[in-house]
Amino acid sequence: MKHFFTLGYMPQYLPYGIVIGIICAAYAFFRTKGLIHSFGKNPKSGKSLALRGVLAALNFPFCFNIWSSACAVAFYIMLSGVIADLLAFIAHKLFKMKEGSKFYLCGGLTVVLFIAFLLHGLYGISTVKRTDYSVSSPNVSKNYRIVFISDTHYGTVQSKSVLKDHIEEINALSPDAIVLGGDMVDERTSKADMYEVFAELGKLNATYGIYFVYGNHDRQAFSGDLKNGERTFTDIELENAITDNGIAILSENYAVIGGEIVLVGREDNGWDGEHGRAKAEDLIAGMPEQMMKVMLDHQPVEAKENAALGFELQLSGHTHGGQLFPFGIMQTAMGWKNYGEFKVGSMTHITSSGLCGWGWPVRNEYPCEYVVVTVSPAEQEG
Repeated sequence: MKHFFTLGYMPQYLPYGIVIGIICAAYAFFRTKGLIHSFGKNPKSGKSLALRGVLAALNFPFCFNIWSSACAVAFYIMLSGVIADLLAFIAHKLFKMKEGSKFYLCGGLTVVLFIAFLLHGLYGISTVKRTDYSVSSPNVSKNYRIVFISDTHYGTVQSKSVLKDHIEEINALSPDAIVLGGDMVDERTSKADMYEVFAELGKLNATYGIYFVYGNHDRQAFSGDLKNGERTFTDIELENAITDNGIAILSENYAVIGGEIVLVGREDNGWDGEHGRAKAEDLIAGMPEQMMKVMLDHQPVEAKENAALGFELQLSGHTHGGQLFPFGIMQTAMGWKNYGEFKVGSMTHITSSGLCGWGWPVRNEYPCEYVVVTVSPAEQEG
């Protein structure tokens, strides 16, 4: 409950919270008219209007932080009510059913729909699928299989067994390389769980190794989400846990696999480039042109720049595919490559929804996943 209101609070998003609060409050004020009427009270009496006003006003402390579980609850109660209203309207118009049934007016249908959303979300956060993509390159002479895993947020909102149950499944694919795309842990991951997740990930097998890039949560950067107000592990402890399990860290450096593919790993971009990381062109200076260049960047940013530099593939995570409706729509509207495969010039950009999710223990947008990319030789012309 500590993080029910505070989870992920960032002041710059307060205007969005105010807008959502106004919408939820307005709906609550008008919708509770039917609720009060179903109990035989006059919804326009002074006491009823005061009660409706209080219920409406309660939405604001829930919605001031759009990334909190409180805001998600307020929004989904409202969404359930809107759907209930729509279903009642359709039943009345098409089937001549009584529009003002007590079950509907007293909120029974809204509660049923809210529980359905909740159960669907619990299923979504606990179910992982495999997603396959194929990319061809003139710079490789054989097939390569790259497995991309991101955003496990281990020990927080998903059962730890979900990751453990997929280790052998991934090993059975005999991958050539495995990329861990960041946010494997976050601010609410304990030190013991941090050590445990990298020990588990160290059990993965790949011909040319396992590679890790930092996400925006791995170093526990968001103080509002920290357990007891302080970090549970240091940067050095995190780095040692990664490398001690045979995982190579790519942070503004690169690794060559199979003599044909270059994996370039970036430092996380932070918020609006706040980390001031190096330019990608400086990282690839001097690389042989004949190698396939793959960009590994936790956030799906700088795709056009990377394509212009000759990268043929970019792998990113971070967005969780929205995780909760309508955040995916918001991310897309803000210009994010939110989920799936995108063509940027001659480069393929893949954004994974991640193996888990962040903050909320539910998921109802794109599913949890790990990604398998098959790189094959391109047919030579002439």
